[in-house]
Amino acid sequence: MWFKATSAALLVVLAAVLGDSVQPSQADPLPPTISNSVAATFVGGSLTINGSGFVGSVGSNRFVTFSYLLGSSIVPESSATTWSDTEITLALPADVRSGTFQVTVDPPVGDPVSSTAVPLTVFGLTQLTNDGFNLTLAVSPIDGRVWINEENRDRHLEVVNPLASPTFSQYSYNAQPIFVTTLPPCDSPQPPCQSTYTGWGESVDIESTGTIWATEGGKGQYLGGDGLINTSRVLRITPDSAGSPPAFGCFTVPGSNPGVAGVSVDVVNNMIWYAESTGNAISGFRQDETSLSTDCNRAVGALSDPVCAIPMTLGCHTRCPLPTGVFPVHVTTGGDGAVWFAEMWGRKVGKLNPADCTFIEVPLPDADNPCGLSLCALGPWELDFDAAGKLWLAEYAYGTVARLDPALMATENCLALDTGGANPCVARFDVGPDARYVHTISAGSDGRVWFTACKGGLPDLLGTVTTVGFISTQHNNEIVRFPEIVGPCDGGGGIEENPVHHKDVWFGIMVSHIVGRMYLDDDGDGIPDANDNCLGAANAGQENTDLNFIDQTPPSTQDDRTWPNSDTIGDACDTDDDNDGLADTAETAGCNGSGPLAPLNRDTDGDRVLDGPECALGTNPANVASKPTTAQCAAFLGVGVSVDTDGDRILDRVEYCGYNTNRLVLDSDDDQDGFPITGKTKDGCEAASLNNDRVVNSGDKLMLVNEIIREPTSSLRLASFDINKDGGVNSGDQLLQQQFIDNAGSCP
Repeated sequence: MWFKATSAALLVVLAAVLGDSVQPSQADPLPPTISNSVAATFVGGSLTINGSGFVGSVGSNRFVTFSYLLGSSIVPESSATTWSDTEITLALPADVRSGTFQVTVDPPVGDPVSSTAVPLTVFGLTQLTNDGFNLTLAVSPIDGRVWINEENRDRHLEVVNPLASPTFSQYSYNAQPIFVTTLPPCDSPQPPCQSTYTGWGESVDIESTGTIWATEGGKGQYLGGDGLINTSRVLRITPDSAGSPPAFGCFTVPGSNPGVAGVSVDVVNNMIWYAESTGNAISGFRQDETSLSTDCNRAVGALSDPVCAIPMTLGCHTRCPLPTGVFPVHVTTGGDGAVWFAEMWGRKVGKLNPADCTFIEVPLPDADNPCGLSLCALGPWELDFDAAGKLWLAEYAYGTVARLDPALMATENCLALDTGGANPCVARFDVGPDARYVHTISAGSDGRVWFTACKGGLPDLLGTVTTVGFISTQHNNEIVRFPEIVGPCDGGGGIEENPVHHKDVWFGIMVSHIVGRMYLDDDGDGIPDANDNCLGAANAGQENTDLNFIDQTPPSTQDDRTWPNSDTIGDACDTDDDNDGLADTAETAGCNGSGPLAPLNRDTDGDRVLDGPECALGTNPANVASKPTTAQCAAFLGVGVSVDTDGDRILDRVEYCGYNTNRLVLDSDDDQDGFPITGKTKDGCEAASLNNDRVVNSGDKLMLVNEIIREPTSSLRLASFDINKDGGVNSGDQLLQQQFIDNAGSCP
């Protein structure tokens, strides 16, 4: 099935407890037993359930029940395409979401019997297309943005806004082409002529701080170019939180045509490691490196940066040579500080001790060359550790996934194959059927090891169908394959869970220019769980009254994007929609003779005192003439009227009665992390900033002046401009606002 760009579909992952296949008798039918351990389909698509005992005795009523967050659905036998004693095929109801399902047989005499309830997970699918060859990707742990390294380009793509309808931003660092010669141009990309391609992006990894590291291997990685130095780079990309283009730094790799492929951030040794595929070395430099050149326009043939005599030294590259011909490609690091890498031609997994540049090499079990061509013999490619410390590898052209258990290396001979061509430390999984290329792999949550597989591929090497899947280590390493995606493929594109929101899985199909997002939507409102502000109820509109937004237009020219006591919980499941300190249920009843209050309006009567404090202090929150005094607000807290306990320039009594913020905490809603805190005025910054940023400056002063000019009566001016909550917008607010500006750098 072919999916158009930005189309949406829902995938279902069905996980079941393994059961024995038992043939029931008509005289004494056994309860139905499901033998599927994991199955996958689209919501509304076809689902096949295998097992036994699905028919029962003659005249039985038979059905499948799906139970999920918002309810349940029953599919009777009459609606199934197939219903035999061992197999059921049916169309899944379109409203089914994550939950469980079970098969029930209700005989004419006796009680109904049901199978064990089977866990069910529903994934949505969104796909986009771009104009580049998106070889690999990584998801930022900071903001969920997806960074894509493109092959054949000096450009990188970033999914800026990973919501239900993601969008691309394309960034170029304007570097000189990586592969430049004085030879004439090529009619086809083969040496000894000059290719017009620039860099070959191969890998991307992201630090916990959000800094992105990527590689460009140079054209010579695949097509020759010996004798050319400075043809590979390791890129450092520092994203800008405001969404403007990121800052690029380029670490040019020393030597003649090193052909850099994989890159990995090593937090144990404070290193950035990379694999020199044609250079046959594992190399790296210090993560805090400042003395090496980061010039992205460094010319090919320029003097190389130095190589360390002592490993992991500042001011140079560490280079650990390997035997020739092994062609190391991708690298990763474990918790013990070792560097692991895949040897594509050598069909081995290597382990580097970075302290002394010594290696251990683990051979992979023998496998038949699938097509007899050198390219088809490509061995291990990407690799990743799972949470249990096992190392998973994509065996590219063999259509398989391998797993190395490093713990067995202490007791088993893992450095040589036995007489049968096996390795006691390595297991292999065929992720077919007919999978030709398995380029991409990554370990995720819940014991899932994700992969993308491309099948077909001969005689022109490109495949025709991609399958996204995972190996479930929690279900005896059961292999799960999602429905096929038709289109050109070679296995590349990348796959990774969002490290913060594990309910998101991103993948790519390089040759088809596709980037896909699989996501959970448990409440069925069309909003991915990772972006849904209310996971317990369907709310497609994502209404949130107390978010960081105040509607000021008109009469003002800008809306306010800051409120000191905001939250990210949607109204559909927020117990206090307006954060006025009074639960929605209490607002329905009202207080102090008010009658019902407005649960979406924090100050029902507009007297600049919130409904919650008015109820607590005995005044009527629906009567502007009834409001607590400043002394009452302070006395309720047990403080004086001029006390500012947390030093945020908002008095304690105003924090309570005017904002419902925490007088003991600088940033009550904790939504400004990462901003400078000089002066420590975070709640105050949000109150004094009147426009669509968090900064307090002359722009906010001008808005306040314009509001005073617009409306002669101070009490009728916009309530959000009443910073000190004294009942009117006046010079007192101007003086308070000026304090934030005078204290330079405090906001922020």
